[in-house]
Amino acid sequence: MQERLLRIKEVMERTGLAKSTVWKKSKDKEKDEIGERESIEIAFPRPIKQSSRVTVWIESEINEYIAEVIKKSIRE
Repeated sequence: MQERLLRIKEVMERTGLAKSTVWKKSKDKEKDEIGERESIEIAFPRPIKQSSRVTVWIESEINEYIAEVIKKSIRE
């Protein structure tokens, strides 16, 4: 299976998150890695900067995030 790169619009459509929420969750991931957040929820995938104006996410990582959100909601 070939991996795809998703732009912000498709990430928003797949996750149901607003653009500002996608960016906030992406920034929270950076904070998690340097230990600034105390309680960690499901980690949002880190974006990849393709050029100065293009940022993408790896499709399989977005799919994993969605699966984890579903698993967590079932457990609660």
